[in-house]
Amino acid sequence: MKKKICLSWSVALTAVLLGAGMFYLLYRNVRTIKDQTCRLSQAETRTAVLNDSLRILHDSIIRLNDSLYNAQFFLLRYDGNAMRYLEKFHGERPGWEYFIRRKLLQTNPPKGSNPLIPFDGINGPLRFHNVRVLNHKWIIADFSDGRNWGQMLLEYEPLGRDSVRFGVIRALVYPPEPAE
Repeated sequence: MKKKICLSWSVALTAVLLGAGMFYLLYRNVRTIKDQTCRLSQAETRTAVLNDSLRILHDSIIRLNDSLYNAQFFLLRYDGNAMRYLEKFHGERPGWEYFIRRKLLQTNPPKGSNPLIPFDGINGPLRFHNVRVLNHKWIIADFSDGRNWGQMLLEYEPLGRDSVRFGVIRALVYPPEPAE
């Protein structure tokens, strides 16, 4: 009888231990599932944030490409028709834009104002600084005396291999800013 009771207690204890072990495993699995669900939710949130950031960056790239296209639209090197015109009537030359810009900047004398600029400098001689060759006929340029500045539209025509004729179409000088 004692053996039977011992065996019954043994079976009962084993059943309790198995039940407790199963409960523990079930608890751990539920806890693991909750942890995984929480991590999955966090990953989904991060993914949504990253997707929004990616969409914003993609939109920015599209806008920048549009801006770049618009900025390059009026540049000689991107104007195939203007380049073909120059090459047809004035010969093929690598770096037309650089050549024309350099020739205009060379009109800045070592001393005094540039003779193409139809204004007198107040703070010193007026000289060209930034030059953009728009196409096969026109240039836009800015000039300054160090404090006062203006802009002008010029026409140009290559003469031979090493010479360019420039003419002023329109020029403006901005009113001087008050001294601080």
